[in-house]
Parts: sequence; C-alpha cells; structure tokens
Amino acid sequence: MAGGPLRRILFASMAVLAGTLSCFGVTDDFIERMRTADSAATQADSNAAATEREKADSARADELIARAGQHHSNSEWKAAVADATEALKLDPKSARAYNVRGDALTQLGQSERAIADLTEAIRLDPQMRVAYVNRGAAYEQSGRDDLALTDYDTVTNLFPDWEVGHRVRYEILLKHGRYAEAIPSLTKCIELLPEHVYLLTERAEAYHAMGDFDRAFADYDEAIKRSPKDGRFWEGRAMLHHAQGDDTLALADLNAAIEVAPNAKDLYVERARIHRALGDAAAAEADETRARNVPKNWPDPGEFILFLMLGLLLSWPKAILCTAAGIFIPHRGASLATAVAIVVVEVIFAGFDVVSLILSGLGGIVWWGIGRAIRSLVWQSRRAPAPTT
Repeated sequence: MAGGPLRRILFASMAVLAGTLSCFGVTDDFIERMRTADSAATQADSNAAATEREKADSARADELIARAGQHHSNSEWKAAVADATEALKLDPKSARAYNVRGDALTQLGQSERAIADLTEAIRLDPQMRVAYVNRGAAYEQSGRDDLALTDYDTVTNLFPDWEVGHRVRYEILLKHGRYAEAIPSLTKCIELLPEHVYLLTERAEAYHAMGDFDRAFADYDEAIKRSPKDGRFWEGRAMLHHAQGDDTLALADLNAAIEVAPNAKDLYVERARIHRALGDAAAAEADETRARNVPKNWPDPGEFILFLMLGLLLSWPKAILCTAAGIFIPHRGASLATAVAIVVVEVIFAGFDVVSLILSGLGGIVWWGIGRAIRSLVWQSRRAPAPTT
C-alpha cells in the first residue's frame, strides 16, 4: 500500500507526541491505541502485498495453462506437461492444469500418473466433463475398461446432451460386444449430430450384430436417403441383404454403390463374390478384372515428374507470388503460410483434384524455398563484417 510508510511515520510522530504529553499526566492508554493502530496498518499492507502476489501468480498460471493447452493441441506432449507443472507450482488448485497434464501424460503412455492428475482435476472441479473422458481414456490405456466405462457412464449422466461422452461410451461398449447397452448412446449421438450420417450405419451394424435386421435396414435406408452419393451406405445395405441370403437385392445395392463410386476397388471385389454366389462366373471374372484395373489414385513416377514440371513452370502467377512471399516476408512461418494460401487459392479457382493440389503445392513450396534462399543471400551480404579485434 503506497501510504503505508507515511502512515507509520505519522504514527511514530504521534507516539513521540504521546510520550511528551505523558509528562503532563496523559495516560498510557493513548499510546497503546496508537501502537494497535500501527500494527493493524502494517498487517493491512502485508495482506495487500500478498493479494497482489496471488493475482500475479494466478495470471502467470493462466498463461502457462493456455500455453500448455496449445502444446497439447500441437501434440507436443512433453512441453504440455512441463508448462502445466509450472502452472501448478503457482496455482496448486488449478483443475485445468491437472487436466491438461493428465491427458498429456496419457499420450506419453504414463497412465498411472495421468489417472492421479485427472482424479485430482475431478476432485477440484466435479463439473469438468472433459476430465472424466480423459481419465476414462487413461483407464482404457491401462487395461481397466470397467473403470473407464464407469467414468463414461458418469459423464453421460451428468451431461446428457454432450455428444463426446456418448461417443466414447458407445465405442467402448461396441468393443466389448455389448450392443444393446451401446444403442442408447448411439441414438443420442444421432439426435445431437444429425449431419453425421455415418452414425446411422454404426447403429445399423449394432442392430445387425443383435440380429435385429428390421432396425438395421431402417437405419441403412435412412442413411441412403440422407446421403445417396455415398457408396459405403449402399455397400453396407448390400451386405445386410447378403447376410439374409437375398443376393439379388445385394447385387442391386452394389450396382448402385459402383455407380456413385466407380473407382472403389473393394466394391468390384464384393460384387464379384455376389455374382459367384448367384452362379454367374463370367460376371464375377469381369468384376475381378475391373478390380485389378481400377485407375490408380497416384500417377506413376514419370507422370509425377511431368506434373511437377508443369506445376513449377506453367503457373507463373503462383511462382512469382510464392517467390515474393519467400523474399519479402521476414517471419518464416508467416512467409510459408502465405505461400500455402497462394497455392490453395490457385487450386480453388483452377478446380484441381487432390493429386493436382499436392503437385501444385510442391511447386509452390519450391518457389517459396527459392525466395527464402534469395532472401538469405541478400541479407547475408548486407550484414556488417564481424569485428576481428
């Protein structure tokens, strides 16, 4: 407190004055009151200083936790553990720090230490839902799936509208073949995430495993209705038909799957199998041949070199801009990000496929590297020579 020293000087002066006054018959009660007031002021100053230190420590701990979280997002597990540990030295009651460190320890394979940290996080903040999921993952890593499921049950009971809790719960139940118990969480995920059509097929497979073909077909029908261009859904329903012995309907679904995904090798393999089951050996052999001749996703080395040369030589706007980004933007990360953005813009406007995107990206990175090399040479030549004495 800024006024503390001045106040103590004032109290000391008053004490001297009180001593002088005592010569004239003033009692010691006045002096004692002055001493009590001085002691209270000193304690107030001490408390204020402690509060300021606590605020500074808390702010620094928050910074470290945020940095630990960033390391965690970047899969830099050891750095996340280090920053969270420093944060806990400043704020030993930070549930967030225990949670971040606990999950990073799980990723490092140190499940027992992780469980201890995550248990402490839950003790400090029983409403921290992610800590239950993270501790469940640590239990799974240590082979204690029963305890993991207990945590997942807890989090779905506490937070019934949180899809993450339901997802981890149904996954561990499916892993153990407990399909009937998994269905409620799968259903909740479908309600919460209607855009994730694949969830319908996961529930369909659970129904199939239970022998409930009616509900399994209903889910596949709905998945195909919502996303008719996804060959996986047609294939899944075809396999259901095959499991029921209706290979004619299975063939029809596989035909539809191949129509929307003509380069999916496994579809031809499955259709060949159905053809053989139907006694059509010629059609089966034709599909087996088609499976072997499905166009490759990647060009051969000669084509790769050709496309790379085209990517390097023909796109001059990209070449100029990526080289300029390498030369004129000082920060390496920002410079590279700019070059990547230039490539993405080119690909968006050109309508390239995935292979062309990668080849164009390689060309852009090469030109960016040339720009960085030029920058390095120019800046090196501008540096003053180091003193020799």
